[in-house]
Amino acid sequence: MQEKSRKKIVFVLGMHRSGTSLTAEIIHSMGFSVPGVSLDSIDSVNAHGFWESKDVFEINEKILSAAGLKWYHICPVGHVFKNLSDMEGFSREISGFLALESEKLGDLVIKDPRICLLWPLWFSAIDQSVFNIKVIFVNRHPSSVAASIRKRDGFSFFSSHLLWTYYFFSVFGREKFPETLVLNYEQLLCDKHNGSVISDFIGGNPISKDLWVKMADSSLQRNFDIEFPSDSFIFGLESRIYKSILHGYVYKNFDFLNKENDEFEKFIFNSSDLVFALNESNNCIVESRSDLVFMGSMHSEALSVIKEKDFAIFESSAYIDSCHARISELDLSILELNTLPPRLEELENRLLLRNEDITRNTAYISECEGRIFDLEFSMSEFVALRTRLIEVESVLHQKESDVAHNAEYIAKAEFRISELEDALQEFDALRARLAEIESSLHEKEMDAARNADYIAKSGLRIAELEYALLDFDALRARLAEIESSLHEKEVDAAHNADYIAHCHARISELDDMFLQQRNNYLSTLNTVSQFEQKLANRNAEFFSVMDDFSALKRRLEGLLSWRVVRMLERYSSKRVH
Repeated sequence: MQEKSRKKIVFVLGMHRSGTSLTAEIIHSMGFSVPGVSLDSIDSVNAHGFWESKDVFEINEKILSAAGLKWYHICPVGHVFKNLSDMEGFSREISGFLALESEKLGDLVIKDPRICLLWPLWFSAIDQSVFNIKVIFVNRHPSSVAASIRKRDGFSFFSSHLLWTYYFFSVFGREKFPETLVLNYEQLLCDKHNGSVISDFIGGNPISKDLWVKMADSSLQRNFDIEFPSDSFIFGLESRIYKSILHGYVYKNFDFLNKENDEFEKFIFNSSDLVFALNESNNCIVESRSDLVFMGSMHSEALSVIKEKDFAIFESSAYIDSCHARISELDLSILELNTLPPRLEELENRLLLRNEDITRNTAYISECEGRIFDLEFSMSEFVALRTRLIEVESVLHQKESDVAHNAEYIAKAEFRISELEDALQEFDALRARLAEIESSLHEKEMDAARNADYIAKSGLRIAELEYALLDFDALRARLAEIESSLHEKEVDAAHNADYIAHCHARISELDDMFLQQRNNYLSTLNTVSQFEQKLANRNAEFFSVMDDFSALKRRLEGLLSWRVVRMLERYSSKRVH
């Protein structure tokens, strides 16, 4: 099969945070496709995108999991394949995936730093009579990689430097290897030839200057560190490796690094306890960051619940303000009612003077006097009501001051939580602050419960006042009718019978109005009950969130204490030896 008939697969290899995503993006712009589904970009990690296949990522994670390893575990080179029981199955899966995707897309670009650890398996799974393999290795200064990994994953600088060396020798060990183009990330960003060295190596389409500037923009020039922390063995070994391979040079083999490879293998075997402690430390860091991310999501949910309760308190305050306005209206109505007794007394005197002329209406007048007696009895209830309203206003003022204090305290709690997120290692302060948040949330829940109880009582009392006010509205209408009736009787006593019939009709209309107002009151009372049920449901949701938050805190405390004790025991044992 001729060279031109074979489809190309370009593998972009390199340590995490070495610039492999930028290199894959450049190769993609030259006419190569990313197989399968691409990973979504993350602005805080890789704003330009990963240019990495999700299917390749899942295959590599499956292989590492079968070997009992993670991408950040350090072990002797090739150790990953000693724990794999189904090498042939994974090889068939890789071959089938590449055949299917190349049939659909043509030439492919594959990038995943984990391939460095699994390169012998990937290389052996590819039929070189069908595919033309091109390998590009991105070399970035180890200190820059360590700084970037510490920022993203929280690993120690020494662990990150050791990972860089481990990834390098996992690729360039003593295994058979195709020709490899080595790129230096720092020099690639400053390339004035728009990546021509890449297009010439893989046979891709040239890139325009504008597109090159857009891809290699200034936002990628960060975490540049070109100094090694010290002159110790591992840093000295890194320095020799980094300086021995050149940017833009195509290597046919890496036999000139055999000595450094042997030194690294010897260091790993002689420092097995240290390597194990670093792996355990990285496990602890990854699990802790995962728990903190989960804690952050729980904190966001708690904040959303707090905002909902703040909104409910705001609605309650608005309802209480409307209650104040209604109480003011009732006070005005009571003042008007206070002027009625003298008027009623005057009417009684006039009725007595004309008692002889309206003897046929004695029964009706007696009924009016009974209603007036009922009104005078209700006046004593309104005196007690005025006292109760003063007490309600005092309690409302106290509740408003409590709500303002709670809002100020919640703002302080949110500011404190943001400080705790920046100081991930200060776990004792975090536990204390979590206790403060639980206490403040408990106080807020108690305030919300008191507000709900007060609102219920206020609603009931206002309903009673409105019901009584309806009786006084009917009373004013009845008194107006009585005055009109007396005037008519003074003019012409002969029309008393017709006026009495008219009064009976008016009384029937007022009774209908009373029934309608009573129905309105019942509807309002039902709405208040629904609001109380909604607030109770939100309280239950809030307690559920707090229970989950407490369980997470206990889990984090137990995990941290167990990991720290285990690392200290291993370190003490090593010091004794």
